[in-house]
Parts: sequence; C-alpha cells; structure tokens
Amino acid sequence: MDESRAEADELSNAEPEVRDRLDAALSGAIARRPLRLNDTGDINPELLETLRALGYVDE
Repeated sequence: MDESRAEADELSNAEPEVRDRLDAALSGAIARRPLRLNDTGDINPELLETLRALGYVDE
C-alpha cells in the first residue's frame, strides 16, 4: 500500500467523528450541486456511460 494512503487511513480511523462529519458534508454538497450536462452529443460514449453509472447524468 502507498505510504500516503496508509497515513490517510490511519488518520481517518483516529478521528472517526471528524471523518463522518466531513463525509456527510461532502455528500451533501455533491447532492446539492450535481453535474448537469446539457448536450451529450459530443461526449465519448464510454465517458457518458461512466458518468451515468456514477449518477452524474440523468437519463
């Protein structure tokens, strides 16, 4: 495992309340301002499918 990733995991586990609060804040911010694509005609079909699978593109 990458050393910086191991350090991040260790810090996350050391402060679970902070981690959970930040995770909730980030999730809320993403939910309030999702990416909206107006015209999907020029987007690579694979990228479009990935964005759709991640919930960034509505049907």
